[in-house]
Amino acid sequence: MKQLLIKLPLPVSAVGLSFAGLANLLDDTFFFKSIFTFLSMVILIAVFFKIFIDPKEVKSQLSQVTIAATFPTFFMGIALLTKQIIQWNTTLALVLWGLATVGHILFILYFTATFAMKKKLSFVLPSWFVVYVGLVASAITAPLFKLPILIFVAKIILGFGFISFIILLPIIIRRSHLLPIPKPLQATLAIFSAPVALNLVGYFSVIQNKQAGLIFLQIILMLVFYLWVLSNIITFLKADFSPAQAALTFPMVISATAIKVSSAYLITLYPFLKIFGLIISYLSLLIAIFIVFAILAKYLSFIFSVSKT
Repeated sequence: MKQLLIKLPLPVSAVGLSFAGLANLLDDTFFFKSIFTFLSMVILIAVFFKIFIDPKEVKSQLSQVTIAATFPTFFMGIALLTKQIIQWNTTLALVLWGLATVGHILFILYFTATFAMKKKLSFVLPSWFVVYVGLVASAITAPLFKLPILIFVAKIILGFGFISFIILLPIIIRRSHLLPIPKPLQATLAIFSAPVALNLVGYFSVIQNKQAGLIFLQIILMLVFYLWVLSNIITFLKADFSPAQAALTFPMVISATAIKVSSAYLITLYPFLKIFGLIISYLSLLIAIFIVFAILAKYLSFIFSVSKT
């Protein structure tokens, strides 16, 4: 078991995050949400133990921008899991939410000081969205605790997510254009579909007096990025295994979540869209489930093959 944890790539936390997202997306189906919650917990707990079993290696990996930029998926996964944990124990869920949120904020400070402040364009990757916009995962689950202070914090986090996206988007696009993403990291391009979707889900979760114009703008942007990623998803999947392929998972899950909540909103305005909304919601869900399990299979194949050698 110890050897398996040592060989476990840190980016696998993105897969754990994705299963947490699927559990929340299927919260009304006890069977599936239970399976996805269990898988998410197993993966995130494994990453947690890896940190203590092999701290020197973890520290070494977190000094590399490519891996460090994906690590906040660990905190995001815990934050999203609190939606399931709160059904068992509210206090435990609140403690975990607080630890995940504070941990993510501290990691943002570390990442900014270690990488962002160096202002090297080669350091910039699509996974930077994970570091900064990813904090919105905490905003999504904050309202579940029904505490005014957490609603206030969630609104601040959501604002931070919007600002971070606006600042990072042109920088990351410029980097991708001037300095092509290395082949082992090209799957991280899928992350382009995540920040708008994450902010959109956060907006629906936190804001009571919603502005239709802002919602429509986010929906359009989300669909543009989502369809672009879908047009390239087969290429990303067919590539040789790289831990970076975990980046394919959460963008699909959060996009499916955004499509579901957006469809529900649009149906209230335009009831004739109900059938269409249901079709694309289920289709995006099936795509997300397929991608997450496909990447999980690749990770398991890699981990056990490495362990045997």
